[in-house]
Amino acid sequence: MVVITLAALFGFSGAATAQTQISNWTELNNIRNDLSGNYILINALNENTSGYDTFVKNGATLANGGKGWEPIGSAENTYDFDTEIKAPRFTGTFDGDGHTIAGLIINRGSENYIALFGAIGASATVQNIGLVDVDITGANDVSGLTAFNEGTISNSYVTGTVVGNFGVGGLVGGAVQGSAVSNSYATGSVTGTGSFVGGLVGFNSGTVSNSHATNIVVGSSSTGGLVGTNGTDGKISTSYATGDVSGSGNAIGGLVGFISASTGTIHNSYATGSVSGNQEIGGLLGFSRGNISNSYASGSVSGNGLLGGLLGARESGTVSNSFWDKETSDQTSSARGTGKTTAEMKDINTFTDVDTAGLTQAWNFTVIWTIQDGSYPSLRGDRSPVFTTQPSASTAAGVAFSTQPVVTIQDAQGNTITDSIAEVVLTLTTGSGTLAGTATMDAVAGVADFSGKGLSIDLVGSDKVLTASVTNLTPATTVEFVIKSEILFKDSFQR
Repeated sequence: MVVITLAALFGFSGAATAQTQISNWTELNNIRNDLSGNYILINALNENTSGYDTFVKNGATLANGGKGWEPIGSAENTYDFDTEIKAPRFTGTFDGDGHTIAGLIINRGSENYIALFGAIGASATVQNIGLVDVDITGANDVSGLTAFNEGTISNSYVTGTVVGNFGVGGLVGGAVQGSAVSNSYATGSVTGTGSFVGGLVGFNSGTVSNSHATNIVVGSSSTGGLVGTNGTDGKISTSYATGDVSGSGNAIGGLVGFISASTGTIHNSYATGSVSGNQEIGGLLGFSRGNISNSYASGSVSGNGLLGGLLGARESGTVSNSFWDKETSDQTSSARGTGKTTAEMKDINTFTDVDTAGLTQAWNFTVIWTIQDGSYPSLRGDRSPVFTTQPSASTAAGVAFSTQPVVTIQDAQGNTITDSIAEVVLTLTTGSGTLAGTATMDAVAGVADFSGKGLSIDLVGSDKVLTASVTNLTPATTVEFVIKSEILFKDSFQR
């Protein structure tokens, strides 16, 4: 089905924009037949959705000759004698509309540009989509969402496992100049046998902002918790990584492995995971030719040489107003930056009092940063809803959950944001049925307790998932739970 948005129809955006609705795997696969189209996902896709057995997996057998999903678009250019023929990229718009695609499996270990989208072009936009429990294996330029990015990605995330050789990332494999990733994240594990391995992006020459990665990341060289290598014009800001990072080679960092160019920057960012490797190992950055400002690291650092609590080694560039924890890192030195005790790292004065050693300009704790008592600084954009109480694991259809969910607004370190009064909206995003009861409420001191709100789902099923959404924050999802028929539910108690 094709729809035309009313805003566009009445001229608010200048021209009518047709959107092709995607409701199953067959329609998702058909995007490859019109790579410049505009698409919107109208429901969640999973292994129970029509077309999964044809395009992903049928029982124990992967589709497409055992390879699973075939990526949409590619950057694998070919040549006709001396003429380069550019591979067809996705150049349209894909809007997930807050829905998820679960169970994406790709097993193409000898092929490059492996992800849901093999490549998206400069005019492409991919937004508002979550890929859940991916299992993806490729050769070079491998990721969950797009293997090669020339366009714009926002409000998107990937959970699961990604494995490849070079250019491996949880969300994006390789990103060129002019590309952008914002308000996005990846969690799970990312493994590369070569270089340019990152929790979110393998190789970046675009912009990464308001994004994070919590993956366990394993690579060879140029490996980082967020970005493996930050290249020419690669700009990272208001972003963080919390996963452990390890590499068998050099240039391993908690946030970034290697800044390879003088125009590469890290600003208002941090890393908290442990970092290990051979040489050029840093809590924030392994090896630098670029610039770092207003950033910190607190994870442990270990290796064979050129170790730094913040920065392992440096050839050029600047480091300003940036710190590391001397105690938790087990490092008293760094190629640049200023070491502090744990107590000092959890004291706002370290970052605001310009009389403090290492600080020449105060960090912005009004718009960018925040700090809770007894914690390290966190980014205001870090905060996200978390289901601190899950709904009942098994409930009868049409009957209020015996345990109603509780959603807490937390920072990346698990602290409740007690000054948050954000509106929390619950929706049923996986499984059929209607969520009844009061599904919208304001958080009180950072907590939205839906107890007594009468939430229920009217249709049976074993794959129900609720999503908690807060404006401008990364949504949270429950674990899958079961809705039984009322007769079966009563019978289970009688037994």
